[in-house]
Amino acid sequence: MSDKNTDPIQVIRRSGQPGLIARWVSPPEYPDEDGQVSERGRVAATLHAILSILIIATVLGYLAAVSNPRPISVVAAITVILSIEVAAYVFLKLHRERLAGLILAIGLFIILSGISLLSEGIANSATFAFILVVVIAGLVLGGRAGLAFAALSGLSGLAIVLIKVSGFAPPPLIPFQPLSFLVIFSVVMLATAAMIQFSNRGLHEAIRRATENERVQIKANQELQAVRSMLEELVEMRTEDLQNRSRYLQAAIDVSRAATSLLEPEQLMHEAVNLILNQFDLYYVGLFLLDPGREWAVLRAGTGAAGKAMIDRGHRIRFGSGMVGWSIANAQPRIAAEIERDAVRLATPELPDTRSEAAFPLRVRGEVIGAMTVQSVKPEAFGEAEISTFQALADQVAVALENARLFSESQQALLEARQVSQLLVGEAWENYLKQGDNLIFRYDHGQISSISETSAEGGQPARLRRWTGSLKKGQILALPIEVRGQEIGKIRFVKDQSQGEWTEDERSLLAVVVEQLGVALDSARLYEETRRRAERERLTGEIITKMRATNDPQTIVQTAVLELRKALQAKQAQSPLRAGGASVPADEPD
Repeated sequence: MSDKNTDPIQVIRRSGQPGLIARWVSPPEYPDEDGQVSERGRVAATLHAILSILIIATVLGYLAAVSNPRPISVVAAITVILSIEVAAYVFLKLHRERLAGLILAIGLFIILSGISLLSEGIANSATFAFILVVVIAGLVLGGRAGLAFAALSGLSGLAIVLIKVSGFAPPPLIPFQPLSFLVIFSVVMLATAAMIQFSNRGLHEAIRRATENERVQIKANQELQAVRSMLEELVEMRTEDLQNRSRYLQAAIDVSRAATSLLEPEQLMHEAVNLILNQFDLYYVGLFLLDPGREWAVLRAGTGAAGKAMIDRGHRIRFGSGMVGWSIANAQPRIAAEIERDAVRLATPELPDTRSEAAFPLRVRGEVIGAMTVQSVKPEAFGEAEISTFQALADQVAVALENARLFSESQQALLEARQVSQLLVGEAWENYLKQGDNLIFRYDHGQISSISETSAEGGQPARLRRWTGSLKKGQILALPIEVRGQEIGKIRFVKDQSQGEWTEDERSLLAVVVEQLGVALDSARLYEETRRRAERERLTGEIITKMRATNDPQTIVQTAVLELRKALQAKQAQSPLRAGGASVPADEPD
């Protein structure tokens, strides 16, 4: 025996497969659609049941030939009917259910019409069999086909009646026998009843499926409604979250704008707390800054009348005490969802309606400089999104305050530097003018003349002299000559009477020119000082070089005195050295 025959799996598979007869008598199978029998499957099952009933009824119809005087005619008619039914059954097994139903209905209609015409009498058994054709067409081919075959059956019966009444009918081949009529009538009625019963079962099954589908649809609608409600709630939550985020972003933008546009710390803090209060619909917002000793957190800005009252009374919190002090000491936010449950919080009489509070440290460059407190009349008003947003705002305010402080310090340092620069410029020009350079000039009708420091008349300083005559105020323009904010002189312009007064454009042009004059004068002074310093350094270097040319102390002293006299253009130079009461004079005639 081969392994293939002894394989238990193959044995089980062969035992599970239906036999040839079972496969032949079973209805054709069609795949279901969404768990329901497909339309083709329903038609095939209905047609299979009808053919099974008709084949059995037709086989029983052979009994009618027993008592009939012409049994061969009866057997032939029944055999033709059975052949039509078998042919329809074959097409059904070939999955051509519509064609099988059409063959069965048309074939039975034609055969029954012929039998009715060839039978004796009008009310024969074939006439009643037209009921089967109508029922079969309605169940297999649809309601319209049933109506069509009903109309055809009526017309066929009317035609047969007219033919027989008029005498044109052929001689009857199947004589009327009561027993045969009874048998065939009973078979037709039983087959019709069976089909009607099968149709009722199909109708009840359809109603059951419709009810089940309705129940499933109702359940699906309920689930869909639940999903819709959940989605609406989710959309509402997302919308609220987006609105909150938008509000948070707008608050951050407003605080950032205030931080970049305001450089005065007090105004910046006041603007920041009011912006945060309005954007987040809070009860109170306050800013605390540590004192220089880092012992107390002093309230520097607060919203509303409560904030003003606390600032006026010098409200402060010790470092590490209360929510503000704890937040500063630990450099972390502290949240009191319910103020009654927070043992660290310190109550403030000016804020009796507070229900939830949060404190956020003001951090900048790793150092805590204070804290921001936010309070609400709602319990549990601060979630994760609010906490992260407020901490970001607190850090932003801290950076802005630090920048404002640095700007203030830089401005103060710049002012001091400018004052020192002006003082140095003033001293430098005063020393420069003491060297005797004459910088007083006059331009009059194309002639430039130098004016001495004092006039020849009474020693009056020339710089104090004024033009006299009938000049108007608008004809005289006096502009200061400034260097780095320090006035080093003045320049005066006078117009002739025929030229009118100075215009605005002329004043602007002269102001620019005088400004550049100050820059040029200061550059010339710096160049002159640099040149003189270089000359002094050159002379100093030459004298030192000559002194180092010898190792004799007396020669070194004489060389130094001689060179200094030459450099300073002195008539006499002497350097007494106390060494045993002796002195070394050095004197040469010019």
